[in-house]
Amino acid sequence: MVEQKPRMEALSIDPQVMEPRLAALFEYWTGLSSPPDLPHWGGAIGEGFRLIDLEPDILAILTVVDAGPAPADFIYRFWGTGRFLFLGNRPDPTGRPVIDGLSELNAADVLAQYQAVYDTGRPVLMQNSWKLDSGLVAECQTLRLPLAKDVGPGIGKIVAATKFLRHAEEVKRLLTDGG
Repeated sequence: MVEQKPRMEALSIDPQVMEPRLAALFEYWTGLSSPPDLPHWGGAIGEGFRLIDLEPDILAILTVVDAGPAPADFIYRFWGTGRFLFLGNRPDPTGRPVIDGLSELNAADVLAQYQAVYDTGRPVLMQNSWKLDSGLVAECQTLRLPLAKDVGPGIGKIVAATKFLRHAEEVKRLLTDGG
């Protein structure tokens, strides 16, 4: 079973170090922003972050979270079908607080990443790895991107995508079969 806390390492926000699908998502996001302004959620083509504009393989690994200043204010708005790898046998978290959908092992770290994006308005890229009971080391990258509030300054939503680099199927088996 995956019962230990993953090792999390912050990476520089550089498409060259990102998994290719995460780099494509980052390039889409940067194409919508006009620094110092961040992209907004929705809108016309090329004017806002729209799920319909994303490739299906990116959409599957994506979450969108309504963001707020307190941990309970981070609410899942969208949960891609490929994200169920991280749930095991837990229910779909859409419409529920992020804290409710997280493993106790990494809840504090994940919330801290969301909070950092909310507080700074800057993306976060993390490399996560953990040793499985089989001896394999599973690895994934997670990219979190801020979206501006519809009205006024600040962050209204955070888009996150996670892509496994190694041993996704082993992790899925452990979570769904119980090891």
